[in-house]
Amino acid sequence: MNKSSTNSTWTVFPFEITWSMFAVIRLIIAVIAFFLNTQVLTFYVIRPNICIRSPFSGYLIALLISNILETILYFPFTIIANLGTLNNRFFPGDTGCIASIYGTTLIRSLCLCSHALITINRVWAMTFPISYKDHHGPWFTWGLCAGVVLCVHALGIPAILTRKSSLRQNFDWAHNR
Repeated sequence: MNKSSTNSTWTVFPFEITWSMFAVIRLIIAVIAFFLNTQVLTFYVIRPNICIRSPFSGYLIALLISNILETILYFPFTIIANLGTLNNRFFPGDTGCIASIYGTTLIRSLCLCSHALITINRVWAMTFPISYKDHHGPWFTWGLCAGVVLCVHALGIPAILTRKSSLRQNFDWAHNR
């Protein structure tokens, strides 16, 4: 359908799927990232080798989990947004809206925080090696990762609620226009 048609109960908008180079590259990256991150995470979790189960691998596992969640919750919405236009807007519904905001706000923040934890860990190990060996262990690693996840969610959930309500108001305004 090329034209908008309006009935008394519903409206049909034109929807055209156009594959841009950005959408194709994003799709390829998402598929490769999901499979490679899943394989490395499986290797870390299933492999009984004690050498790879160091306290530092906890940070890597947290980074892998956040990357997998990002490919599941963030990449699909960016691909869909670049594939088609629904009057230059994409409205995924309430569940999709919350998942999209959650992916863009919290999961991306967790990825950045995971990278920051790895950097802080390496700086601590290089600048204070004795303190690092005395205080750093698996419980410290998992506790720090869990604390970061809780902190990001505690600070991010109000942002999700605020963005969802503002997007809902914009959608209602655009739809009732």
